[in-house]
Order: sequence, then structure tokens, then C-alpha cells
Amino acid sequence: MKYIVFIVLIVAGSLCRVLADDSLPPQTIKKIDTGWSNEAIYVEFDNALSADNCQASRVKFHKDHPLLKEILSIALSAFHSKSKVQIRVSGCTGIDFRGIAISILE
Repeated sequence: MKYIVFIVLIVAGSLCRVLADDSLPPQTIKKIDTGWSNEAIYVEFDNALSADNCQASRVKFHKDHPLLKEILSIALSAFHSKSKVQIRVSGCTGIDFRGIAISILE
């Protein structure tokens, strides 16, 4: 019984680390695009960033995100004003971070 409880605790702890959200360090946006098939909005930075067990220089906000228009508006405002943004991510989608939120810092 002790071994089962121990294994459950290890698996649960690993699962929490996998599903946890993380914030990228503040960065200036280099590029914003839609991709070739309009599947998402991509926000790209100059340097590769590490967070949430991923490393990438681009964040993907899927087209079904409920706040996609607001995220795009904030990203464009930050891009044109050259303000730094902080993006909240939840894991990776292939070679990109999976974006869930954005905020302008400056």
C-alpha cells in the first residue's frame, strides 16, 4: 500500500509540473503574423526563451482562443510602441509556446 501511495504522489507531482502555466520574461515583439493557413496568431521574439519545459522564440495563440481579438490588439499596440510584453504560456505546440495571455509592461 505504501508503494502505491508513493507512486501516485510521484505521478501527481509530475502531472502538476507538466500542466502548470508559466510566464515568459519581458520581451519586445519582433514580428506578428497569422501563419499560412490562418490557424493562429504568432508573436515572435528575437531570442529563444525557456519556460514551462519548452524553448522557443515564438508564441502561438490558437484561432479558437476566446480572447484572440483582444490579445492581437494588445500585441499590436506593444509592437508599434516598442513596449515590452509578458506572455503567459501553457506548454508547447510543436516548436512554439502555447500562449494563453499577454500584458504590456512599459
